[in-house]
Amino acid sequence: MAQRKRPRHTIPMATFGRHVGYRVTAWRKNYAELSMKIEPKHLNRSGRVHGGVMMTLIDAACGYAGSYDPAAPHPRLTSSLSITTNFLANTDRGTLRTIARRTGGGRSLFFARAEVLDGAGTRLAEGVCTFRFRSEEAAKASYARLLAQGARDNKKPGGKKRP
Repeated sequence: MAQRKRPRHTIPMATFGRHVGYRVTAWRKNYAELSMKIEPKHLNRSGRVHGGVMMTLIDAACGYAGSYDPAAPHPRLTSSLSITTNFLANTDRGTLRTIARRTGGGRSLFFARAEVLDGAGTRLAEGVCTFRFRSEEAAKASYARLLAQGARDNKKPGGKKRP
């Protein structure tokens, strides 16, 4: 089994990512993997994983795959410009794994593709994304907001940290 590299960079998880419930399980240059245990909140009215959940996983994984820069003090932030998603199958239980790879790009834009797999390795969805890099000024402001939000979210009333 291939050894998974632990992320060199750590980035506070945005509020939406925490709400959705995915975790970054591998992150290196041009590559990212996310994992998410399926919960009732992820299901559509047919009782299957909502397509928007899989599209979110594709978007997030592709963004991570393109933003890792081992020479930078922190990863670059990105904005999605285009996401094309194909839904191939579905499930209602287990853990989803999303694998993304950066496929090209330049100084201001990059391209990535991802696939969402179930626990048996069945491909449930695939996507191709285009992103732009955000400016360093925007990245600094976003990191400050995420860090402040993370500090607030980790405290209970009375100033005690959550377990």
